[in-house]
Amino acid sequence: MSDPDGLLLPAPRELERTGEGPVAPGSTREALDPSLPPQGYALTLDEGGVRLHYADEAGRRYGRDTLRQIEAASPERLPGLRIRDWPDFAVRGLMLDVSRDRVPTRETLARLVGWLARLRLNHLELYTEHTFAYAGHDEVWRDASPLDAEDVRWLDGLCAEHGIELCANQNTFGHMGRWLRHAGYRERAEAPEGFRTRFGLTLPAGVLEPSEDNARFALDLPRNSTSSRLTPSPSSKVSSQPMCTRPLRKHARISRASERANSAFAGVGASTAGARRAPVGPSQPSGASARPR
Repeated sequence: MSDPDGLLLPAPRELERTGEGPVAPGSTREALDPSLPPQGYALTLDEGGVRLHYADEAGRRYGRDTLRQIEAASPERLPGLRIRDWPDFAVRGLMLDVSRDRVPTRETLARLVGWLARLRLNHLELYTEHTFAYAGHDEVWRDASPLDAEDVRWLDGLCAEHGIELCANQNTFGHMGRWLRHAGYRERAEAPEGFRTRFGLTLPAGVLEPSEDNARFALDLPRNSTSSRLTPSPSSKVSSQPMCTRPLRKHARISRASERANSAFAGVGASTAGARRAPVGPSQPSGASARPR
């Protein structure tokens, strides 16, 4: 292996060549080392063998992944190396929009999770507008090839296997056009008949009116999700992240955040009651179309 730091992904922050390493890949001695930074590891390859010290489970996972890459590049004899690595940020993530483009299949999501794991990203967030199959809202997602609860359970389990936290981002104020285009939801809009921008463009209804009723509607979406579509732990509370089935340890904090958001949303509604923007032109719905996976 002539250039290990050119082949390792991601490149470790510290890499020292020490000459010859083990004659061939073999067993690795592993040990927990609390002195290392969170998610960090120290990997040593020399004539005495391979030793992996790690700060926590994430550090052990990343150290093992680095060793697999070295073994793949040097199948006959491992180089002598000392490697230390840890992340600058505890949370490193990707937000994937699953509403305004094609809804990904499980095959695509599995490939994405594999790349996230290789790049050591540990947070995957799904941005959703109308592409989750909420119970009782079928007309919103019917032609959108939505993700359903079984898809999310499967993806959550796959992410957990790779040390990735799966979260969701359900838009509930702006970007609600695919909800408000339907007669049963249109009166929830700030401007049910659409509005004109300062540039002279007429746009269809796309923003919820800030009101106490709409605050309850928005917060009921995750409740709908967890009670009707997902199966939370018996001890779980309602989460503002409708597709997160695993991070129950965060539910208390999330619930408090939901309560604060509810209060803020209702407060805005009280201050603007009856002040809807007057429609100045007909709405122009884009037309329903299925989103192929």
